[in-house]
Amino acid sequence: MPKINIDEICEPIEITVGGKTYKVEDIPPNTAKRMADLSKKDDYDESDTTPIVTILTELLGATTEDMAKLGIRKLGVTTKQLFTVINDEVEAKNVPKVEVKKSPK
Repeated sequence: MPKINIDEICEPIEITVGGKTYKVEDIPPNTAKRMADLSKKDDYDESDTTPIVTILTELLGATTEDMAKLGIRKLGVTTKQLFTVINDEVEAKNVPKVEVKKSPK
């Protein structure tokens, strides 16, 4: 029988930004919802980094001060790369191919 170990597929994501390394274990549903809501805003002000700083502070376990020091490029790339890895996990791009072997009769 095929076996899938979700804990291996969704291993922690290590991110180094601003000279510090952080580990993302998972994304709580309420944080994911706030991120989705933020991306849907028509009046989103890209020059206001407060919402993304707040979210990255939660996800990375970083201090607000450390995240607020980052420029828009590093904030944007950090967010994009984090979600690229998560999307790859959801689409199972990093999962080893399962080979199903039939039992001899």
